Amino acid sequence: MRRLLALFLAAPALCYQDPPSVLDWTTTLEEGAWQLSLRADIASADGLRDGREELDQAALSASGYSRFTSDLDRRELTLRLAHGVAGCTLFAALPVAEIRRKGNDAPATPFDEKVQALGDLEFGLTKHYRRGKRDALLASVALSLPTGGFDEDGAPYPLQVGGGTFDLWGAAAWIRRGKALRYGLALRGRVPLNENDQGWARSRSLVTDLWVARSLNSRLWGRLGLRNTSFGDIYGRDPDLDPSADPLADPKRQGGSRTDLLAGFSWLASPGKDPVPAAPGSSHAGGDLRLEFEFGLPIDEWLDGPGPSNEYTLSVGLRYGF
Repeated sequence: MRRLLALFLAAPALCYQDPPSVLDWTTTLEEGAWQLSLRADIASADGLRDGREELDQAALSASGYSRFTSDLDRRELTLRLAHGVAGCTLFAALPVAEIRRKGNDAPATPFDEKVQALGDLEFGLTKHYRRGKRDALLASVALSLPTGGFDEDGAPYPLQVGGGTFDLWGAAAWIRRGKALRYGLALRGRVPLNENDQGWARSRSLVTDLWVARSLNSRLWGRLGLRNTSFGDIYGRDPDLDPSADPLADPKRQGGSRTDLLAGFSWLASPGKDPVPAAPGSSHAGGDLRLEFEFGLPIDEWLDGPGPSNEYTLSVGLRYGF
């Protein structure tokens, strides 16, 4: 680990890049340019946690619950399209997801649930508020539409792909390029604007990213970062769910906060061609193809549970400008 960190810090500063999830809404394009991206995201949870304490099936049974979740995996594929217009960049994104849960019903009856559905369609725009030689300040606003599935019969809240609500997204990022490093800070929050037809809505949430990036060679760029995700309990409740049997069906036990350590890279198809201009926040021209990868491990997690305890996250994507 020390050798890897030393290599990262000592590499020549030929280029820089930002986390894929941040780059989705901080990308700015020249007027008339387009960018298409396709990304697969995996989030895997292993067991349950209450506060910072991991729970086994015996502890859950002692609390009166009869359904124990041992594994919860979410796989999501998102298609995103961005277009540069005068003064800003417009984008749209549509995900499709599969969520699978395994566990046991008391006393020891295994179950295996799977939900597949489209996610919520999102439209947004990004604009610069400051663009300097060394730093940039960007802001973004987006609206997600209730196109995703949210009424799967008997499925608890974490297994619903969509929210069934109109959600407003607001974001801001500060990015700076030093002599040897590129680093940044980004915040993105969600506010639901209504309840869905089942009488509930997801909570407000806030994601904070802090990262530093370096070039490793003419094709490859590495990055290290921290991400904190904070989310609250469910607003309202689904009357068809029984919170006394399954903690994932309890609207008052869905909040929490998690901090992940992230490592990633971007690989550029054309060696020596910088997909990001020298000045932070400058507009991207078309014609670049990149492969992006990011892996995350939780270093701190607090859940108002019992709730699924995150094990790892993985993101792999392609991005093409034209």
